[in-house]
Amino acid sequence: QQFLLDSPSAQVTETKLLNNYFYQFNLADPYWGKSRLLRQALNYALNRQALIDRLFKGEAQPMESFLPAGFLGYEPNPFPYEHDQNKAQQLLAAAGYPQGKGLPPLELAYNDLESHQIVAREVKRQLNEIGIAVKLRPVSWPVYCEGLEAGKFTCFRSGWSWEYADPDDFFYANFHSSRLGLSNFSFYQNPQVDYWLDAARGETKDNNKRMQLYRQIEKQVMEDAPILWLFSWQRLGLASPRVHNLKCTPLDLVFLHEVRFTP
Repeated sequence: QQFLLDSPSAQVTETKLLNNYFYQFNLADPYWGKSRLLRQALNYALNRQALIDRLFKGEAQPMESFLPAGFLGYEPNPFPYEHDQNKAQQLLAAAGYPQGKGLPPLELAYNDLESHQIVAREVKRQLNEIGIAVKLRPVSWPVYCEGLEAGKFTCFRSGWSWEYADPDDFFYANFHSSRLGLSNFSFYQNPQVDYWLDAARGETKDNNKRMQLYRQIEKQVMEDAPILWLFSWQRLGLASPRVHNLKCTPLDLVFLHEVRFTP
């Protein structure tokens, strides 16, 4: 991919997709689910850019918010979990587990595809650097789906491919308490977030007010850290110089009726 990007003759397009990849914590877990400080520590421990450079250079970018740049409601606020191992160690100590001592291994569950395996190994490698023992648990797709619904996994591979370009698509499904075990597989419950989500759905006249509600939701969920943020996918396109107006949308759609050719 980097060769294509660096080539002066290549007609390359880069499109940031509405397609995120992350891990989720089970908030019913007696260790990782009950301590927000622990979940925050792990988010500070990860070097997302290093993970991308090592595994997916040119195909992904660090996930620094729920809403991608340019998306409805997006604000370019600083990401709270920049890579900072010292901060991660401070939070581990504040949670009562200095350098990870006293913690059981963190189990990372994922459906057993090779792509998920290589991500899990890199996450394990990085978390080991701050003293967190990690156990990898690859499972078949049926076992994975059953485990999500029943809350059997401590921390598990997840992601979101947006079906429509509105914050409601992601936030309501993943964080409203009415979706526990249906699409809210972290079993995340926060009455204030429920209130904001319901208010946003009920706001039909003032779109600015509605977007402000989603910004409040995003800030609160970031603080509660039910997610281990990783990366968002991006699509690279390559075309002949004879091809014009070839575009990919953030929903990963290509409108071929707009494409033109020159002899």
